[in-house]
Amino acid sequence: MTQEQEEKQAHTPSFPLQLFQKRQRNEISQEEFDQQLAYWTLQTGFENMKYTPMPIPPQDLKEYYAMDEFDKKKVSSDFWKQEDIKLYIQLKDEARISNDGERSGLEMLLKNLPEKDEENRAKVQEALTEFDRRHKQDEELMKGYKHENSFHRPKYYDHGRGDSGG
Repeated sequence: MTQEQEEKQAHTPSFPLQLFQKRQRNEISQEEFDQQLAYWTLQTGFENMKYTPMPIPPQDLKEYYAMDEFDKKKVSSDFWKQEDIKLYIQLKDEARISNDGERSGLEMLLKNLPEKDEENRAKVQEALTEFDRRHKQDEELMKGYKHENSFHRPKYYDHGRGDSGG
């Protein structure tokens, strides 16, 4: 196979499978496998390896976060059944899972690129730095919600009357 044919093949979706089969047949070492897969990722999917921002919590949840632990215990379990809060938790979990996977992928990519490939390593390191910067921004935002002074209690807060109304 010519170099041009190999380069074309490297852009096909079946390339990782072909690479895996070569590895199974011991035609390439694990290091060669990892390196070729890293270059394939750089060519086909690197631009999609981005941080997913955390969703903004609904107002009731911001108020809940601002409460002290004693007051949080007074919040009815119905609070967590509100559609906007359930949706927020789902979106937050999806973002966390996506971010864990993407960050892990970037770390693996960096690990599998040869030290001498400074240009691509710098590109991946830049993506990791941006990823970490955005993650830290989200963490700071969440801390801000937990320290906001709130004069309102969320729905389903037991105000000492035995009810769960707001």
